[in-house]
Amino acid sequence: MRLNDLFLITAPPHQRQGTYARLRDKHVDFLIVALPDFRPVCAIELDGASHDQPQQQYRDAVKDVAFRSAGLPLLRLRAEGNHTRQSVQKLLEGYVRQRTVA
Repeated sequence: MRLNDLFLITAPPHQRQGTYARLRDKHVDFLIVALPDFRPVCAIELDGASHDQPQQQYRDAVKDVAFRSAGLPLLRLRAEGNHTRQSVQKLLEGYVRQRTVA
């Protein structure tokens, strides 16, 4: 999911272009939404070995700030991890329940 499609940029007019440029071409691997209105609940980013590199860590930090600013949780999972349906379900359980009740 592209971040520019997910977030509404509310920066002052003179800062919008810079904010847009920082988010351009950035995305998350999964976006979890609440039905029936498809309201975003949280996002999942799979971090592989490339995420250990300084340039990618900077890009990840930009994503982290965007999600924090929007009040939307961004969960990071190592791509090399042994994730099962049950482990991901348990990870999401608190976020999904908390955000869908509100």
